Amino acid sequence: MNIKIEVDADYSFGHEVFGRNPPIPSPGASVEAPGEATVTLENLIERRSGEALTTFAIILGIAANISHLVQFAAWIAEKLKSDGKTRVLRINGRHVGTDEAAIRDFLKQLAEDDSD
Repeated sequence: MNIKIEVDADYSFGHEVFGRNPPIPSPGASVEAPGEATVTLENLIERRSGEALTTFAIILGIAANISHLVQFAAWIAEKLKSDGKTRVLRINGRHVGTDEAAIRDFLKQLAEDDSD
């Protein structure tokens, strides 16, 4: 299943997920993640109002398998936590808390809805 994830954060989030080479990840950049997942950067939208935040639009390719989703939720929550400046997380257009439990529960619900 493909899941759209949007993260409003500074560039350190991009470095955490995609590495530092190049310094700013380009659309199409892709990495493997726990849970046999693939994370692909779809787009970057820079915002310069008040704080310099960027929206990272990511496509997550992952099986609708609960154990895989749990592994991915732990990984992405750690990336969000180490950034320290993540402001908003949206999954398939819905605001989700940035802690592991909120991400895991939302992804599990998506998997259950996908199996119906």
